Amino acid sequence: MDGIHVQRTDPEHRTHAAPLLLVHGGCHGAWCWDHYGAYFAGHGWQTHALSWRGHGRSAPLPEQDAVRRPLEDVAADIETVAAKLDTPPVIIAHSMGSLAALKYVERHPHSGLVLLTPAAPGEVSPPPIDVPFDLASMWGPPPFEISRQLFFGGNDDDEARAYYEMLVAESPRAVEQAVGDNRVSIDPVKISGPILMVSGELDQLTPAPDVRRMADFLGADYHYGHGFSHGVTLDPNWERLAHVVQTWLVSHAIPVPGEVSRAAA
Repeated sequence: MDGIHVQRTDPEHRTHAAPLLLVHGGCHGAWCWDHYGAYFAGHGWQTHALSWRGHGRSAPLPEQDAVRRPLEDVAADIETVAAKLDTPPVIIAHSMGSLAALKYVERHPHSGLVLLTPAAPGEVSPPPIDVPFDLASMWGPPPFEISRQLFFGGNDDDEARAYYEMLVAESPRAVEQAVGDNRVSIDPVKISGPILMVSGELDQLTPAPDVRRMADFLGADYHYGHGFSHGVTLDPNWERLAHVVQTWLVSHAIPVPGEVSRAAA
């Protein structure tokens, strides 16, 4: 879609009219949602996993553009894809992709919002995380052992190395907005609709207390992921949290009139 690669997974029997739009975090791509796409399609959802420009199989960016690219531009990528869907989507976002998703829903209708181990906005006053970066140079990916600690804490060596090979360098501007002193600003007055936030007990990048404060700030439902680190979509126990999300969606996602019959048609 206009240079943005989207992996669509269709259910055998679609029972939900609102599609799921899956937004990855920094250095990742749509590939990190492979488990979730298949799982939710099995529960009647059509899923669309996008790769930000310059990530995954989306169009590359000139380095001078990539190095300055803020998360607001990722929100524009979300807008590009969502605009082509027939119904306002439920957005499921991970890590710093959650901040881009929040910027998107400030201005656009949606059917629900799920944020997995999300980076926190400035209004939550999270302490800066010790992730060194240079605004003049692309960031990362970090060496394998550091990346494993940050992203793949629950995976064995072979899985972690396979995922590591797919990581890409990230905009230092986006990194600054997600973990530094100059965080993205969110206006809670502009954000409505049901929200679920999920933290990871062992998450060192977006600690559970920050996610809890963020949930309180936005009036969101909250789930504490016992035993999970940051990379919840790739963790060997990913299905446990996917089930939590599925259960919440069935109860809280904004229903579309005639949803089951229209989707079946």
